[in-house]
Amino acid sequence: MRGLMAKSLRETRRASLSFALGVGLVMSIITYVLPQIMAGLNEFMLQVPFVRSAIAAMMGVDVSAGLTTTMMLSVMWTHPVVLALIWAHGIVLGTRFPAGEIDGGTIDVLLGWPVSRRAVYAAETMVWVASSGGVVLAGFAGYLLATLSLPPDVRPALARAGVAAINLFALAFAAGAGAMAASSLVNRRGVALAMGFAFVAGSFLLNFLTPYWGPADAIGFVGLMEYYRPALILRDGGFPVRDVLVLVLVGGALWTIGLERTARRDIVTV
Repeated sequence: MRGLMAKSLRETRRASLSFALGVGLVMSIITYVLPQIMAGLNEFMLQVPFVRSAIAAMMGVDVSAGLTTTMMLSVMWTHPVVLALIWAHGIVLGTRFPAGEIDGGTIDVLLGWPVSRRAVYAAETMVWVASSGGVVLAGFAGYLLATLSLPPDVRPALARAGVAAINLFALAFAAGAGAMAASSLVNRRGVALAMGFAFVAGSFLLNFLTPYWGPADAIGFVGLMEYYRPALILRDGGFPVRDVLVLVLVGGALWTIGLERTARRDIVTV
């Protein structure tokens, strides 16, 4: 297992570091800039109701009374660029085995080690989960550093920001587990990548359509974004036990499906 994990770390460390730096940089920039444009955005929202509805859908809170500094500071936790980087990291690492190895023609070499498929799957999982935690932590650090430029009376509570980061990590776990399940079903990594991105993009689109379309509202509970509400955490405090639990359980179920499929499948044909 140590050898497998060392191999995986060596092959993914540059990608993980790049994603971590990207998330940290994006969250620090957005955190620094957003409060400065809050007044202008509030006025614009009053003139264009659709923008108000779109922001409310993205943040998961009612903004009819205008945006407060706390609400604005929660935007970067749901910003599409931040989510795209978080999800891309999990999907890239989650599709390495077995689809990536089969597609690259190296699966025979890898499985020639005196280890089981489950052991390889577990080693890849541990590296992916640990590096996902590092990426989220980098974003959290960038967010906190940027908030130092704000007046003390409007800075978010450290504990609430930490809880939002935990919720984000649970979201990343569910998305990455979905990618691992997809990887276990196909022989081509490109197909697995497409399936992983379709999974998270569908969740994001469903969350956006929920306020405007009845059918989307009726099935909104199946999307991952339904259980990711950092704006409520930063505004009200408290730990979102239900949301984190649902994301972890969904991720665990997808991970288990991927594990069993990988252990039992024919590695040549689907």
